[in-house]
Amino acid sequence: MSKQANQLNWVKNKLLYDGEISRNEALQNFISRLSGYILKLKKEGWEISDGEYRKEHGGKNYYYTLISSPFKKVSYKVVGTDKVITRFEKV
Repeated sequence: MSKQANQLNWVKNKLLYDGEISRNEALQNFISRLSGYILKLKKEGWEISDGEYRKEHGGKNYYYTLISSPFKKVSYKVVGTDKVITRFEKV
């Protein structure tokens, strides 16, 4: 898998599991062109906010928020335990 594909998958997973992604989180994961990946996902049918600045400790950070995606969240409880497995399936 190429570096770009790995980075795009990381962005997808971050949005699916957390519902948002910030520029600084992307930079910490060596992704400098987050806006390019956001644009690519929008072209694939993902609905993502245009982004907003938020004040944080020591400065500002730019966040994108997931509105909808071509995936649905599916959770399974493991019988006999409190463990829940979550995954995303293409709609």
